[in-house]
Amino acid sequence: MTQPTAYVPATDFSAEEAASVSGRSTVRTAMLDAELATIAARFAEYRANLSILQRDDTKLRDYAVEPHALAPAVVAMMNSNITPRGDWLTATAYAQLDLIANSGNIYVCLTAHTSGTFATDLAAAKWMPWSYNLTADPELAAIAGLLSGADLGMHFTGSGSAATHALTPFARTLLDDGFAAAFCKTLAAGNVYSSGIGYALALSHCGQVGLLTGSPTVLVESAATLGAGWFTHLRNVNSTSGTVIVDFSGAELCDHLSTLKLYPGDSCTLVCTGATFYTLGLDRPQIISSNRVPAPVSTLDFTGFDADTDLYECYFSLAPTTDDVFLFLRVATAGLVWQTASGYSWGARMHGPSAGADSGSTVDALDSLICLTRPNATQGVSNAAASFAAGTMRLFRPAGTSYVAITYEVSYTRVDGAQCYFCGAGRHESYPVEGLRLGFSSGNISSGFATLLRHRRPQ
Repeated sequence: MTQPTAYVPATDFSAEEAASVSGRSTVRTAMLDAELATIAARFAEYRANLSILQRDDTKLRDYAVEPHALAPAVVAMMNSNITPRGDWLTATAYAQLDLIANSGNIYVCLTAHTSGTFATDLAAAKWMPWSYNLTADPELAAIAGLLSGADLGMHFTGSGSAATHALTPFARTLLDDGFAAAFCKTLAAGNVYSSGIGYALALSHCGQVGLLTGSPTVLVESAATLGAGWFTHLRNVNSTSGTVIVDFSGAELCDHLSTLKLYPGDSCTLVCTGATFYTLGLDRPQIISSNRVPAPVSTLDFTGFDADTDLYECYFSLAPTTDDVFLFLRVATAGLVWQTASGYSWGARMHGPSAGADSGSTVDALDSLICLTRPNATQGVSNAAASFAAGTMRLFRPAGTSYVAITYEVSYTRVDGAQCYFCGAGRHESYPVEGLRLGFSSGNISSGFATLLRHRRPQ
């Protein structure tokens, strides 16, 4: 342009305030007008200074540059015997410091010679570039033809052609990463989202980590929208309770299920194929609770069961406070009601050191619990030093049934000092089971631990 346009405030805010013009805010108009007047004054000063340097035809104003402002190299060239020779010609004698034009660019002769092919002479350092005409070089011309702007990058689309593309601030943070590990670290930085309420997963969550609390329902965008290769990491950060439900669009499935449940402590990677979803990392058992006994307690109780889980497993090693009759298992059903009257039944049982097998209830016809250690009424559990009833038990609901099957294996020291092994199977007629209780028949648990695991339903 010629000279910059003068800035003139378009609105007199003080006048509008005096006239009670509608739509105004509570801005102090006198102060605003003063600020705008200051801006106008500064722009006028800038324009005045610029007019000293620039003519109206945008050229540098005559006599604007004085000799003392010239760089030493420029002064040296002006003092040399540079001879303009016009366009370069072949088979022509050129002297040192001859100045020629070729393909729009200006070159100065470094070595006297008779010209042959310009490219050959240039490669032999007989010419040195003096100035370039950007429009003469197709690559430079392509770049010169681009419009610059915020958050834009440049790329070549072919020989002598270029275009711009979006280059966001985040993308620029990746460009200075010199190796893959730094690149991945930049990608992960700040990409953690969390929610204690309903949440929707979209394209923007690809590669991010979701830390979910409470019992939210997480809605997932359609597989077609997310596309093949989309993935996100999910973790239920609840400590003891709160199931995260991941719900998919329409009839879409994940691991062949319409919803995905993440229990406290669960984490997985959710991957989209473009048509369906699958998970990585949900093939391990989950620890529901791990209890140690630092001081004597009457029982160890486990709760937090889920109706959608078909298999639970418990590892335990417990010692009684006194010689005791047996270690028992009792279950709680809907509403966390501990079953102390009936509903338990027995399958086959085997015990040692003397081989044997029997079935039915214990000799005392116990039907209010499952006895884990006693083959008969006289072979109780010892509380001698380092004596523990240690073993495993599994609770499993067979498909299509309304009862829970229970199997167990326990090793313990009997009151007569013999090492005993007891295993068997039973069941309880009610489902779902909402709690497990371990205890000794007449005394407390003096020490030990018990850990309960949840196994995921096979997909």
